[in-house]
Amino acid sequence: MKGSKTLFVLCGQCYYETAGKTIRTFRRSQMTATTKSFFAAWKALAAAPHRLFFLGGACQGMAAMLWWSLELSVRLGGLSPLPAYTIPPVWAHAYLMIYGLFPFFIFGFLLTFFPNWLDAGRIPPSHSLLSFFAFGSGTVLFYTGLIFSKSILLLAVLLVLSGWGIGAASLIRILAPARSPEKIHLSLMALFVISGAVGLLSFFLWLIRNDPIRLNFAWVVGIWFFLLPLIVTVSHLVIPFFSNAVLKNYRVFQPLWILWILLAGIFLRGLLEWMGLRSVFWIPDLVLLFPASYLSFAWGFRKSAEIKMLFMLHLSFAWFPVALILDLLQSLTFIGSRGAPLILGLAPLHALTVGFFSNMVIGMSTRVTLGHSGRHMGIDGAAWRLFLTFQIAAVLRVLADLFPAGGFFNLGAYEVSALLWIAGFFFWLLKYGPLLWGPDPPVEERQA
Repeated sequence: MKGSKTLFVLCGQCYYETAGKTIRTFRRSQMTATTKSFFAAWKALAAAPHRLFFLGGACQGMAAMLWWSLELSVRLGGLSPLPAYTIPPVWAHAYLMIYGLFPFFIFGFLLTFFPNWLDAGRIPPSHSLLSFFAFGSGTVLFYTGLIFSKSILLLAVLLVLSGWGIGAASLIRILAPARSPEKIHLSLMALFVISGAVGLLSFFLWLIRNDPIRLNFAWVVGIWFFLLPLIVTVSHLVIPFFSNAVLKNYRVFQPLWILWILLAGIFLRGLLEWMGLRSVFWIPDLVLLFPASYLSFAWGFRKSAEIKMLFMLHLSFAWFPVALILDLLQSLTFIGSRGAPLILGLAPLHALTVGFFSNMVIGMSTRVTLGHSGRHMGIDGAAWRLFLTFQIAAVLRVLADLFPAGGFFNLGAYEVSALLWIAGFFFWLLKYGPLLWGPDPPVEERQA
């Protein structure tokens, strides 16, 4: 009996030790696999500037709109108030969209685009990583500073400004020795990036001195001297180029004179905005409307519908003349009514920012993500529906401004637009995120 008990105890101990060893081995293998997966994902993200920046931009697109939709619900819907913020929410929203969202996509695009277009050496990974982490940490701190302290806000903006400087210096370092027929376009892009840094610096000084002149300057520079001229210049360079690559019998239309007219009109509109001369906004609106509309036609808007990936860019650019028409209508109504309240509210601005800016950066980011991961440049039905989601979000955001503030249709359109925007970025990340943090396909499987 004793022998059998001893044997039973020995077997139990053996089983316990074996099971424990198996569990420990399994845990170690799981930890090893997780560690390897993490480092593999990190290696992929650090392989090209656009990967980290696009990932950060998609996350920020969801975060910024989630915060703003909550704020709008409270302010216009009569819900329980949120904690008091260190700066007015409307200016925090303007900052997050102008300087805290679009620059992620812009720097991700330009830091990858410049070396490839100029056939130059890659930007050192340490430079793009430093720029990204300054942007990312500054963006996270901005939300913290909104709730707790303006000092944290100052640190957040300073971090973003430092990341901006690192990114701009990297672009100039690539551009300076280059010899290219398109160097004018690229030089303008770099100039507008520097202009954006000036606007960001003005916002930083407003935080210190609470001077409304600096705040207004930061807003005007961000829209009219940074984002709009930069995106128009990028469009003027790459839309005809991409169209010529895939459309048959395509005639490239890319004269510099029309770009100069557009930039002159944009700068005049920005200057008048800064000076508050609303009664003469119609002059730059007209100067811009005809060449912008003609470019959309000359670049083959209708023909581009044959290729969905290309049509995304053409459809995005078409929002530019739409925004100009709305702004012109608003300007003429303002003159005719001798300064009556604006009938369209912020509809022209949102047609420009949510319609033109956001759809163009989504279209460009999708193309860059596919192209630089070696995938086929076409998009499937799900990707097209995803892009249409952003289009509907833009339409609803514009329509919301046509109804009385706080009303059912106004608030409802706001909220549905915000939900579609958030869902769009979420599903964009779900679909294209693996191309950012995953390995590229083998060379033999890549498509031109």
